[in-house]
Amino acid sequence: MHRLPNIELLDILEPAYAPCEAFHGACAGTATWLPQRGHAPRGFLGATGRVDDIELVLLVAEPGNPHAHSRFAPDLLPQSMIAQAVDDTYRCFRDGADLFHRNMRHILDLAFPGLALDDQLRRAWITNTYLCSAPEEAGSVPAAASIACASTYLQAQLELLARRPVIALGRKASARVKRLRSAIPDLADRLFFAYAASPPGCNHRGAYPSWSAATKGAQQYVQSSPRSASRLAMPHRRPPRHICYREVTASGTFGRTIPRS
Repeated sequence: MHRLPNIELLDILEPAYAPCEAFHGACAGTATWLPQRGHAPRGFLGATGRVDDIELVLLVAEPGNPHAHSRFAPDLLPQSMIAQAVDDTYRCFRDGADLFHRNMRHILDLAFPGLALDDQLRRAWITNTYLCSAPEEAGSVPAAASIACASTYLQAQLELLARRPVIALGRKASARVKRLRSAIPDLADRLFFAYAASPPGCNHRGAYPSWSAATKGAQQYVQSSPRSASRLAMPHRRPPRHICYREVTASGTFGRTIPRS
């Protein structure tokens, strides 16, 4: 089944697998590029249809330590690494691999009640505000590193998904996205905050009520907008690169070629 995000988001994220220049720059000593041990950008999921189908953006902090099965062959092309990373994340959501994934499923159910996971993921885009694991799981990431990542990847994603409500889950995700409010004029009006879906934030008594309040706020934002987020015209995009993105099958082989135009 097709689980890759839409081509516009792939175009934004693919340079992170080149690998990203920041591994030797702002993120040196913080982020680790070691694919054979699972250390690569990962954790994003959803947006499996068109950009117009996306109704909600969920922001989390950064991926935790790689799971035992999360290993990438060192010679994989970026497209194949993205496909594997998405498949790994999808299985974790589908199976409720840990408390974080089970809580995220609950948040999706609050936002899109009565829909199956695959239908929810067509309407939602879930992404990290920092694409790589912190040096210590659930620990801090230096501001210089998180700013570099957000300005390169997160800002472009939120600009692409203009006028969609954005829910930042947890203290770190909230602090990182707040820095982008001056760069994205409409962001402050569509930004909502809630407790993290992972421990320790999710263990607070106010976590569940905060998720309910944030999803209700997002729904009210959509209803009060001149046009529903699910019916929005596609926002202006960056000029496409003169290459094609080859969709990767579950077996890792290339399928049909999708023009970037």
